[in-house]
Amino acid sequence: MKKQMYTIGEMAALCNVTIDQLRHYDRQDIFRPAFRSPDSGYRFYTEEQISDVLLIKSLKKLGLPLKEIALLLTNRDLERIRLSLEENLVLLRRDLDAARLRYTQELEVLKLVRTALTAIGSRESSRELSYRIVDVPSRLIVSTRYPDSCGAEDSFIYRYAELLNLADRYQLPATRMISAIFHDHFSHQFQSGEAGDLEIFMSIAWQPADCPHCRSFGGFRAAMATHVGHYRDMEPVYRDLARWATSLGHRVNGLSFQDFVISRTITDRESDYVTRIYLPLDTDTI
Repeated sequence: MKKQMYTIGEMAALCNVTIDQLRHYDRQDIFRPAFRSPDSGYRFYTEEQISDVLLIKSLKKLGLPLKEIALLLTNRDLERIRLSLEENLVLLRRDLDAARLRYTQELEVLKLVRTALTAIGSRESSRELSYRIVDVPSRLIVSTRYPDSCGAEDSFIYRYAELLNLADRYQLPATRMISAIFHDHFSHQFQSGEAGDLEIFMSIAWQPADCPHCRSFGGFRAAMATHVGHYRDMEPVYRDLARWATSLGHRVNGLSFQDFVISRTITDRESDYVTRIYLPLDTDTI
């Protein structure tokens, strides 16, 4: 025989919810028991209220906020339910886009770490550093460019923070890897106290119309080498790479840029820094 009244424990077990959830719904005036004993304060629910609890469970699984669910419990008009579901779908789509972006960014960081581990392994096995000619693809970047200290001993962390703030301000889906363009000769970064025309950038997926810090970059060829260790030790690699590219008949004018694959933003071990060095070929500007 069906019961006419159910205790809070019985209702919780019947609908597979917790007693604390039912108490919370009661306190928040979302869903109240049909009867409450004035003597003991015990809550009792009717058979008709089972469908209410099941509806709350279903709408919660869809992601509707409890306040909206409470309104729907008092007015179950189908048109009202349709509007609530459509509004929630917009929020879910926004959350899904954000989750996809987080997934892409985390995957990018993982790839950088794997690349670094491969480079570190190559160094530790005493394999020779290889030079390559690569195509630098054209892409959109968000950047800051102004005269600044560009020494190999200097930290660009404040410039990185500046870029992240720009990306947040304009809601740009930026990559996590920071790069630096040395518009002066690459040797300036190895001279103590030297300042130069320094541009720091990250790649972005699209360019908003109102962002003055975005531009196109790439679309040229470059000689590339990978350096493992602190930046102060890169000068011989730069000069060897320039001689190698020149020996192949390319013109190198000292312009350069670096991808900080692994830097102090990820590890505090300077010996594990991994930097890709690029010398653009046969071009005067980048």
